[in-house]
Amino acid sequence: MRALVAKFVGCLAVVATAGCTFSRPPGGQVSGSGGHTSGGTGTGGTSVFFDAAVVSDAARDLISSPDSVLEVGPSVDANCGNVPFAVTIPPPNLLILLDRSGSMNEDASGASNGGANSKWSLMTAAIKQVVAQTETSINWGLMLFGNDSSCGVATTATVPPMIGNASAIISAIDQTTAQSATPTTKGELAAGKYLSTFADPGRKFILLATDGQPTCGLPRNSGADPDDPAAIQAVADVAAMEIPTYVIGIATTNNATADATLNSMADKGGQARPTTPKYYPVSTTADLVTALGAIKSQVMGTCTYPLGKPDDNADLDKTSVMVEGASIPKDDPNGWHFDPGMSSITFSGTVCADLLAGKATKVQILYGCKLILT
Repeated sequence: MRALVAKFVGCLAVVATAGCTFSRPPGGQVSGSGGHTSGGTGTGGTSVFFDAAVVSDAARDLISSPDSVLEVGPSVDANCGNVPFAVTIPPPNLLILLDRSGSMNEDASGASNGGANSKWSLMTAAIKQVVAQTETSINWGLMLFGNDSSCGVATTATVPPMIGNASAIISAIDQTTAQSATPTTKGELAAGKYLSTFADPGRKFILLATDGQPTCGLPRNSGADPDDPAAIQAVADVAAMEIPTYVIGIATTNNATADATLNSMADKGGQARPTTPKYYPVSTTADLVTALGAIKSQVMGTCTYPLGKPDDNADLDKTSVMVEGASIPKDDPNGWHFDPGMSSITFSGTVCADLLAGKATKVQILYGCKLILT
């Protein structure tokens, strides 16, 4: 037999008259399908023949074994040291921008002195519940608007986004009363500016929870002056900073002006619901828990995944990708593609939709191996 040296990422596989031989799956051809066989066929390109076996230039499924032992089938671990790696995505940062206007003390019907049934009580109860249930997977933060009895807003978060933040957020809510105006524009812009400088690799979102129409507009900048156009523009400006805003409105559907404004804000925020209303309308704690659950699934998903550092002998053109154990095609409308610089990949179509909706969460990537014959 002719001596043949095939160098892969992380190892040398040697075929000679002694030492190691390559075995093959049934059918006589070795697959290069990225860690699994595809009917015994390779991915094309130059092939090298020896002893009636075929080694393709994409042969990542080859295994080496002592001459005295017959091994059949693919084995990534035994191959070139190239194993699939699961992609780790940093937890998202979700900053709750919570309306503490005096009207939050009303009940859902608009009656004053709602007490335990006030919009503030209903909304904060749901926030506490969901944050406590998801604090290990989301960097939750809290920012209140306003921060005084009129139109003032804070420039920093009451509770900065962080894993394990439930107790801090619950404590901050319990120490807060609803007694301000509704400076939505100022609050949104302050939250966007804060998150834009927040040093964390995770994606950043604003969760705007309010009960109605923005105030604190011109000419007096008071709680009686509507500020709808400016609030809509503020959400658009923050979205342009690549910080989307989810809009939740509690007991707003009976107010046509507030309903229209929140619909426009949801559209401009980049996270609108597919049906009308475009924002998330809630009237009870249970409604809000459901809405927050849907939002949680979306912020946990992403269509862009960073790649690990490849070995010098890795062949990125032979990269294979699996989602929930299924092979995903490259450069396909419902597949994946490399981003500029080949340091990340982005999914598209139905695969992206499943990842964003939380229907798919397991992504594995396997680099291809160069085959160098000497």
